[in-house]
Order: sequence, then structure tokens, then C-alpha cells
Amino acid sequence: VAAAKEVAQEMPKAATQKELTDLKAIKGIGPKLEEILNKNGVASIQDIEKAPLKRLQEILEKAGPRYKSFDPRDWKKQAKELV
Repeated sequence: VAAAKEVAQEMPKAATQKELTDLKAIKGIGPKLEEILNKNGVASIQDIEKAPLKRLQEILEKAGPRYKSFDPRDWKKQAKELV
């Protein structure tokens, strides 16, 4: 039980609504990418967690060649840990 509590303390959790809407809390998402995601209806960390991978990839492809190479699979894993 003590080991489980210790592991839980090490994992970051989003505590406030402001933190849950700060997509930059996810490694790999900066201000511009956050703006692109927001414009496409992805406004919170929960949205990333729940979005189909294909939808996130479509948003990146639509954003242009610079963003096409991003891999949102890791974002979904991070989002799951944060919520």
C-alpha cells in the first residue's frame, strides 16, 4: 500500500480547471499547437484523452507539413495520466 501511494504521488495530476485546459502541460504541445487544437475543438486535456487518434492526426495533417510529423499517441498517454 505504501508503495502504491508513493507511485501515485510521483504521477502528476491536473488539479484545477485551468490546468485541465492548458494543453501545453503535455510534452510536445507548445503555444501554436495548442492554438491549432483549440480551433479544432480540442480545448482540454480530457478532449485529447477521449479523441480518436485518427481525429488528432487529421487535425495535425490539416495544420500543414510542420505539424504532420507529430505523433499524438504519446499525448493521449500523458493526458490519461493527467486527468
